[in-house]
Amino acid sequence: MNCARVQELLVDLLYEELDAGERTSVTSHLETCQACQLRWSRVRAVAAAADRWSAPPVSRGIAERALVRVAVERHAACASMVSSAAIVGRVLLGGGAALLSLLPVAGVASHQTTVLGAGALAVVWTVLYSAVFLAADHPSIRGLTRTALIGSGIALLVVPAMTIPSVVDACERWVRAAQGSAPMALLLVVVAAGYTAAPLLVGALSVRRESDREWIVDGLKLSALYALLIAPAVALQCVAFPLQITALWMTGALVGAATAGPISLRIGGWLRQATAK
Repeated sequence: MNCARVQELLVDLLYEELDAGERTSVTSHLETCQACQLRWSRVRAVAAAADRWSAPPVSRGIAERALVRVAVERHAACASMVSSAAIVGRVLLGGGAALLSLLPVAGVASHQTTVLGAGALAVVWTVLYSAVFLAADHPSIRGLTRTALIGSGIALLVVPAMTIPSVVDACERWVRAAQGSAPMALLLVVVAAGYTAAPLLVGALSVRRESDREWIVDGLKLSALYALLIAPAVALQCVAFPLQITALWMTGALVGAATAGPISLRIGGWLRQATAK
């Protein structure tokens, strides 16, 4: 056996992977060849050094950052892959909620809008509800959407009272008085604010969702969601009003919705702290 062949088999000899005949031939050659003996000693030295070496421990910070990066990228990929079935389901759910919302306002709609207008109202409500249901999948806004839906449901239950003849007559007299009286106009704004604020306060307190650090920001998000959901009903109520009265009523409604969100979360936080004690 020549030197080139022996040197090819040195690693196999080291790890005892040669058969009996090859091992005998290689060891016999090593006894007489100084060059191969030198090569054999180097192979054994490298192997011994490799056995003594161990990989340094990976920094905890590096490992944690790598795991966090993988988790974030995986979550982003999953979040971006919203299935078409989920979207269709949310749209159908929004359509059902829109139909339920039209039932309480049917009496008002029959007096103040056409069939085409009612259909447009249903489409707008479907879009709004579908968007809210889609947004509800996000953990950071799930509690807010639930509260907004409860508040808007309570607000819609109050709408049929607007069709009671005595209430209609009182509203007409009030509108005429508000057109020529600043105090009556201010009272109209206050009533409109209470009309939109009260249902959201009740809904928020029933859920008792609170945000200690960002209650103002979360409250404004809640107010925005709620205002969108009740906007069609509020607009429907204002169809028969003069422009000046419509502006006053809409101003009060927006003020009530905007303030009710943060206030309800703040009160919810106080209630939770009180019950915890």
